[in-house]
Amino acid sequence: MIRIWNVTRSPAQSAWAEWDTTLNGLQVSSADHVRQWSAGDTIQIVDPVKKNIAVDISPMMQKLLGGVFMQDGLLLGTKDATNMTIACKDASPVSSSNLAYFRGDEQRSFSVIGVYG
Repeated sequence: MIRIWNVTRSPAQSAWAEWDTTLNGLQVSSADHVRQWSAGDTIQIVDPVKKNIAVDISPMMQKLLGGVFMQDGLLLGTKDATNMTIACKDASPVSSSNLAYFRGDEQRSFSVIGVYG
């Protein structure tokens, strides 16, 4: 699940969305978060102030681990077999997990290899 931003609004407004394979599109976690949004508004995943991307991995945790918890960090892997660990310190506002942050200009793709409890 990722935080999306409507940057047409001032100040920018955020909502949480995840890919819905049934709809073949993004599904927001709460319709109330986007009720004021309009067709044609500009939506982006990069926080317009912090310049990062917030990710909530709770749907993956539920599917693969059978439950969701406040993880301390993630072990990530890239396509070139480089591994890295990132800390997850901030509680998610939409689940019982912690958020992972990535730079807004990040170009690499990551896979979650491990979850630190």
